[in-house]
Amino acid sequence: MTTIATRFRFGRLHLLLLASLCLNVVLGSYVVTQWLAPRPLLAAAGAPARLVDNIADRLPEADAARLRRIFEGKKPALADAQAAYEQALRDAIQKLADPRLDVRAFRAAVMEARDKRVAIGDVVIDSVVEAAVEIPPQTRAALVGRLRSR
Repeated sequence: MTTIATRFRFGRLHLLLLASLCLNVVLGSYVVTQWLAPRPLLAAAGAPARLVDNIADRLPEADAARLRRIFEGKKPALADAQAAYEQALRDAIQKLADPRLDVRAFRAAVMEARDKRVAIGDVVIDSVVEAAVEIPPQTRAALVGRLRSR
């Protein structure tokens, strides 16, 4: 004999199973979409900022602020260098995709991309050097001591 309460529980269980199935389909679709999505060509876009932060964290507050301020001023140059690197990578990929691969042209494109990536590092180096000039010698010595002890 079935009661209304039994039917209600059975119906509720079906609804929960259906909702669970729908949720699994949505989550599975999201995972597959993310997995199959093309990866951006960014060359560790956050790495320069992390490097500057890593150095700044070892400096006194005023010197750390100075380094971060100098780096902030160089962010437009960093963005330009990043864009040039990404374009050079696209050019290299385009040459690689050519059915008749021109090895010399491909090698030249890869070397160009490497040079553009080095330019990203040069912006960070310029920031650190510019800040180092303004940091007192005793602070620089303490920084060097902390870095050597790592």
